[in-house]
Formats: sequence, structure tokens, C-alpha cells
Amino acid sequence: MMKVRPEYFSWSTERRERYGVAIPEEDGAFLDEALLAELFGKTYATRVEAAAAAGCLSLAEQNRWNETVLPLQGIGEDCFYLNESFAENKTILDFDTIRAFDEDDYRFQEAARKKEDPDYAGKPYRGSLYLNWARLYLDERFTYATLSMAAGYIYAQLAGVARDLLEKCIPHRHVPGRHHGKIKGDQWQWDGWMRMGRRASSKNFSSGSGVMSRSATMPC
Repeated sequence: MMKVRPEYFSWSTERRERYGVAIPEEDGAFLDEALLAELFGKTYATRVEAAAAAGCLSLAEQNRWNETVLPLQGIGEDCFYLNESFAENKTILDFDTIRAFDEDDYRFQEAARKKEDPDYAGKPYRGSLYLNWARLYLDERFTYATLSMAAGYIYAQLAGVARDLLEKCIPHRHVPGRHHGKIKGDQWQWDGWMRMGRRASSKNFSSGSGVMSRSATMPC
């Protein structure tokens, strides 16, 4: 931050948090350029190129990046950062609790469904937070977290039990594909196969194939 905004360290905690959750575009580009050089030894001809590169890091690089910027972007003593999109001119600081954010997001989603389908009757709010990503320091350790309402947590636990039962009844394992974790355009690729059995001599499907392939992408 000394290279980007040296006066940052003279600000109050409240002002630092306001800055961190809504970093000005020009400062963000400067920060991207500085971090790429400092963390990975990567330099670019322009800040525009650096900003583009910062948006498409490898998975390992992204983890290191997330930990480095968390004290700047997170709020509170644990540097909490909710990995969700907010409405224009809104930040996490506009919500006193996670529930307040969840209710606001619920209203937004309901309005979007109604706009898409005028006959949509709507549903009451019962809590819609489900496996939302967050980052924070937990016991002074950088941590990824998933946040859910109680019902969502129970559902996730049941899904895990079902997955373990399936593994017990039909042994299988994931085999990463050659494109797994690589960047394609502005997305990461999740590429792999599900191989049946625990050993190479495992039984094949009736079709004669011993693997199921799956490939997908997600935004960087």
C-alpha cells in the first residue's frame, strides 16, 4: 500500500475499511501491478494488462493472492470478506449482519424471478444462505469458509453422507484431466474423470468404458 496509497496507514480503522471494500479502479490497477511483481515476479507493459492477468491466476496463485489482500479487503478483527456481489453503491458495510445481507439478496432474487415470470407467486423468506463463500482469519490463520442457514447445513451434511454411501457401494475416484485447473479465456477449467473401482483393473461400465468424463468452467 505504500506504493499505491501511502496515506492509508494514517487513516482511521473505519476509513480503511470503507476504502478496502470499494477500492478505486485506478488504485486497484496499481495494486494489481505491484502485487503481481512482488508475489510472482510478473511484470506487464501496462496496468491494463496487469489487471487482466490478476483476474486469471492459477488456483495456487489465487490462494496466495487471496491471503495477501485479505487484511486490506476484509472487515473487522478477523478481516471477514464475503465473496459475493453487491448492488451498485452497496458494500458489506451496509449490512449489520449476514442475515441482513441474506434478506436483501432474497428480495433481489424474488424480484428477478417475478420480472422473468409475471405469474411467479413468490415464496416467504425462510433463509436462503447456502454454501456462500467467505474468507477470514480464524485463530489467526487464513481460512476459507462456506456459510449456510441451518437447513442448508443439514442438507449439505446429508449430501456428504450420501456421497460416502455411494463410494462404499460403488467404489470410484476422481482422476484430474490434463486441462484441470488451467485458464481458458476468463475462466478456470474443472476437468476430470470418475474412474470406477479402486484399482486400475476395476470393472468397466456395461458400455465398455471404465470412466465418466466431465469438464466444466467457472469464472476466475
